[in-house]
This record gives sequence, C-alpha cells and structure tokens, in this order.
Amino acid sequence: MSSAIRLTDDYRKNGLARNVPDAYFADGAWYLPPDPDPESARIALRFFPGLQATEPELVAASRLSVADHTPIDLATEHWQRTRVDTDTEDESYDPWQRVLAAMQKYG
Repeated sequence: MSSAIRLTDDYRKNGLARNVPDAYFADGAWYLPPDPDPESARIALRFFPGLQATEPELVAASRLSVADHTPIDLATEHWQRTRVDTDTEDESYDPWQRVLAAMQKYG
C-alpha cells in the first residue's frame, strides 16, 4: 500500500473510526496509514466492511494476524497449583485431569 487508506468521511461513523488503532483524522476524513498493522486492518474491516472490495491489501494485512497469532497462556501456573489430596493423584496428570479430579472429589 502506497497511500493512506480512507476509512470514512461520514461524520456519523466517527465513533467507529476512532476505535480503529492508528487511525487519524485529516482533511475531514478518517485514514489508516500505509501498511497498517494486522490488528488495525482487522478492526477496520470489521467496522467498515466495504473496504474489502476497495482495499484488497487491507484484507491481506488483516489475515497476517491470524497466521502469526500465538495464544497467550495465562492459566497454566494456576492449573499447576491445583492439587487433589487423594491417593490416586498422579504427578503425570495434566491440568485438566487435576481439575476433573478436584471436581469429582469436592463436587
């Protein structure tokens, strides 16, 4: 993409345009800079679906976020602390087996 992407010049859609990361207001319209990051592209396409027809590069940029997405695991340390005081508990239990064992024991 060589030039800025025009999101909208409709004042009724200002609220949507303001929620697109990296969007800026200039000359009475909202724009995305050239080569927006995947998150900005994805959000812009969600709020302004007409851009899919006019800006194919924006669609390609939005798909990068899906390909490069690495989930963040915030729960593992909590699951590892889940212990069940039974004779049958095995250290080889995965976190979900520990939770299931705890639910079976404590209801």
